Amino acid sequence: MNQKKILLVILLLLLIAFFTKGLFFAAMVNGKPVSRIGIIKDLEKRGGKQTLDSLISKELILQEASRKKIIVKKEEVDKKIKDIEKSTSKQGQKLDQLLAVQGMTKEDLGNQMEVQLILEKLLADKIKVSEKEIDAFIEKNTPTESLSTSQPINPPTKNEARDQLRQQKLQKEAQTLVEQLKKDAKISYFVNY
Repeated sequence: MNQKKILLVILLLLLIAFFTKGLFFAAMVNGKPVSRIGIIKDLEKRGGKQTLDSLISKELILQEASRKKIIVKKEEVDKKIKDIEKSTSKQGQKLDQLLAVQGMTKEDLGNQMEVQLILEKLLADKIKVSEKEIDAFIEKNTPTESLSTSQPINPPTKNEARDQLRQQKLQKEAQTLVEQLKKDAKISYFVNY
């Protein structure tokens, strides 16, 4: 009876090992396992500091939004994604393909859009664009002559100029905000890269 229990335990352990092998190994190369820990260590060497910094920044932004009771609804994120899809399809590309090239999913994009919308709400008063700024941008970014005589010279539209200027201001102000949030936060690092 004892031997049956031992055999049953061994069989159970082998079954568990077989079905959970993906937890420990990523691949087998000619019978030699490639461990997930090895992959994680390699990935951390390549981009660990940048990824950790990005995750800390995101968490600080989410905490600030919560503190200021700023909420982004799913509908807002969905609308932003639909706008991006329209823009990419006008350029003859599909959003899913572009995301796949970058190793992203629509869910990843949705998470990024949520953070961007939060930043836009947090910094709304600092990212306003005046008509004077728009006109100056259009003047600066209008080609003076066409590369070929058959192509018309198309300056950016007011909406394109406004969007680009808002994005520039948003990036600058977001960087300033995150730096200030990091300065004010108590961040404990447990890993050094």
